[in-house]
Amino acid sequence: MFAKELLPNFMALLQDEQNPKVCSHAAAAITTFCAKSNNPEVLRPYADEMLKRLYTLLSSRTEMVLVEALTAIAAMGSAIGESFIQVHQL
Repeated sequence: MFAKELLPNFMALLQDEQNPKVCSHAAAAITTFCAKSNNPEVLRPYADEMLKRLYTLLSSRTEMVLVEALTAIAAMGSAIGESFIQVHQL
C-alpha cells in the first residue's frame, strides 16, 4: 500500500481549519483508506497522531467535519482492532 505517501498528507490536510471541506475530505479519505486496508500494521504507526488530529476536529462547528471525523475515528478503530484500545486512551 501507499501508507507512507498518503497518510502523512491526509493528516496534514486535517489541520486546514480555515477550509472545512478540505478537513472533511481528508477525514473521508482516511475512512476509505482504513476500509480498504487489510493490514492493521500499516496503520498502527500513524494511529496515535491521526486520532489526535481527528479528535481535534470533533470541536468543529461544521456538521460535515464532525460527521467525517467521527466516521474516520470509527474506521480507525475497526481497522486497527485491539490496538485502538491502547491508542484511544490518549
